[in-house]
Amino acid sequence: MAGGKNNYQLNGEIVLRDVYRLATMTLADPIVMSFMEKDANEPLYRLRAQYLEDELVHQLLSAAISNRTQIEHMTDHRAAMDGQGFQPAAYECGVLQPDADKNDRGPLSFHEACHKIIHATNIVAQTPEAPETSPMKMELTLRGTKGKLTWVAHLDLLAYLRGSVENFGDFR
Repeated sequence: MAGGKNNYQLNGEIVLRDVYRLATMTLADPIVMSFMEKDANEPLYRLRAQYLEDELVHQLLSAAISNRTQIEHMTDHRAAMDGQGFQPAAYECGVLQPDADKNDRGPLSFHEACHKIIHATNIVAQTPEAPETSPMKMELTLRGTKGKLTWVAHLDLLAYLRGSVENFGDFR
């Protein structure tokens, strides 16, 4: 293997496949819930309760690590190719509150969303009722700390997934 900076490239097809899995899992959840009886003895209900949250966090974290790595590896290349239509993923993916004790909020960029997902100590899928009895919505609340401050990010999952596709889309 050759030495030096950026001596490997992520397989964008694998990452995009995983992003697709995350999208289908998220988008299908309300439909899955509509076919289930909200009963602890319902086999599909038990299966969902056992795996949904863990799978969501696993896929989200995997995508965030891949996205952040892609951004770092491709920054110089994208800048050099700017006139040829290659653009970095510059999506807004939600709202960031850098200090939970203050009401200052701002946009959550795609790049910052990757960081927040990776460093979150708490990830909650927002639901209208109790998570075990209602379908997941497309917003996740992430919480973590940076230095002595506790931050909160409200991630629009579909915007994040769109940004993920664009992040790997130029180089498939």
